[in-house]
Amino acid sequence: MSNAVPLRQMWFKYMKTAVNTDLRSLAVKDAHTLAGYLGTFGLPLGSKLARNIELLLSSGQTLSQSEISNLESWVKLLRREIDGNEAATISPSPTPQVFRTVTQSLQNDPHTETKILVVDDDPQIQAFLQTLLSPWGLKAIALKDPCQFWKILEIVKEHNG
Repeated sequence: MSNAVPLRQMWFKYMKTAVNTDLRSLAVKDAHTLAGYLGTFGLPLGSKLARNIELLLSSGQTLSQSEISNLESWVKLLRREIDGNEAATISPSPTPQVFRTVTQSLQNDPHTETKILVVDDDPQIQAFLQTLLSPWGLKAIALKDPCQFWKILEIVKEHNG
């Protein structure tokens, strides 16, 4: 933690001055990605904290002292949440409902390819889920735009019909 003091000083300087929009955009994107990963790995508190950070920084406004205090608190809690779960083996698993649906589908016709539509605007999360689901015999179809869900679902259903 020898870097903690300089990092903290840089943080306060960053927060008290006009924020570089490129740096802030990068922080918003990173917080968004982190929220997605933490949710995928079963860390809902960490995901919520990262989402709070994302929302606060995406406002584009200079942060008030109260907001800076909240941000500091969320970063500390987020760090604790991640550190506390690093020791444990974290493995993503499908929710029970998804697992039951897929299992039932495979039992009815084991030769049918089961497809899952993955909706996320982060290409890294899309690729991660495709890689994660593939060994289970599941084909993940990535969608960036949730408005396309029904259109793509109909196309997929037509090809299976």
